[in-house]
Amino acid sequence: DDTLMQRGANAVLRSGLIGSTALGAVSLVVGYSADAAVKPLAMTGNLRDGAKKRLSETSRWTVDCAQSGTLARDSDGFRSTVRVRLMHAFIRNSLRRREDWRFEDWGEPILQLDMVATQLEFSTLFILGCGVQGLVFDADEREGIMHYYRYICWLMGVDEELQPRNFREGLELSAMLLSTADMQPDDDSIDLTRGFYG
Repeated sequence: DDTLMQRGANAVLRSGLIGSTALGAVSLVVGYSADAAVKPLAMTGNLRDGAKKRLSETSRWTVDCAQSGTLARDSDGFRSTVRVRLMHAFIRNSLRRREDWRFEDWGEPILQLDMVATQLEFSTLFILGCGVQGLVFDADEREGIMHYYRYICWLMGVDEELQPRNFREGLELSAMLLSTADMQPDDDSIDLTRGFYG
């Protein structure tokens, strides 16, 4: 729905520094607290020195997508998102071949559950993180943001059936994942967070 896509993109752009703070201080830190989910980051780059580079790349991707609005196939946002999907595929393939990848503990590298959690971080937790700073999105903007990231994450390969369809479902799924997931921050989680804030 192009109208919802554009509404979501506009809301993300409007968030400005508050949105960046919500992603950095809320979304990413919640994601870093899941020990298994951070293993691909930990095993494919320097934990401390690489954190700011990854943040810069993620910020560039976020802006590319938002400025592209509906993510037409010839847009920077579409191309950036497809590059992320390809990067994930290469990382999965590489980590599956490593002898030190512990399938019994961490499952498949960058599995669907981790990708859905990331979608929630960029949509639902982003909305909440902006709200606690005083930027409250109205109901139409919230649904626009959810639809916008639903499409982006579908392009990245997230199973459509697993994705929340609206903000309420995003809240419910976030609560379920946070209450049932084995969120055990380990040394990699701490190093990633320190690298981000250091």
